[in-house]
Amino acid sequence: PADGDRTATVHHAASAGAGAPLVVVLHGARGTAADMRANLGWDALADREGLVVAYPDGLDRTWNAGRCCGPARDRGVDDVGFLDTLVATLRHTDAVGPVYAVGFSNGAMMSYAWACARPGALAGIGPVAGALTVDCPAPAPLTVVAVHGTRDERVPIGGGRGPSGVDYPALDASLAPFRTAAACPATGAVVDAAPARVDERACDGHAVVSDVV
Repeated sequence: PADGDRTATVHHAASAGAGAPLVVVLHGARGTAADMRANLGWDALADREGLVVAYPDGLDRTWNAGRCCGPARDRGVDDVGFLDTLVATLRHTDAVGPVYAVGFSNGAMMSYAWACARPGALAGIGPVAGALTVDCPAPAPLTVVAVHGTRDERVPIGGGRGPSGVDYPALDASLAPFRTAAACPATGAVVDAAPARVDERACDGHAVVSDVV
């Protein structure tokens, strides 16, 4: 690729047959694919549920998610293109089916950016401690489960400037394009599941857009 050699580690569960879901796990800034694989338990979940899980590495440990972050953004790295190529490769080698992206922080921002850049390519995203840092005028309906801490100072849940100097939108603003795309109701079923609060909205086309804070 134009950005140089890119790598990803893939775990194909023995129980994952043709058409098995693919989960792409995206690390945060200064993180690595190995960190995510070692600490999040996706391999064990894949073995239980029959999934294929891919752990790609961002260039210089960052992802170009539009307005964030670091070297990948500064160099204009085509991370959407890299992830598209990764999926195409795994469709050929592992016969994967629907694709889901989950990520932490900068990786969460990359999951939003990928969904916005490739409407219809993803079945769902699971951003954790991230925000929408690209323009997203017309995403396709998809399942979104966003997790965010109320005390997050790096990516404030209510929006604002983080330590990196990026001005982030609030969680509600990040989810707004996806709620609109899926024709979600204005309010959802809010469940107090201490210590978390879950706001889930069942939208058109069986899409679900929810946040857990």
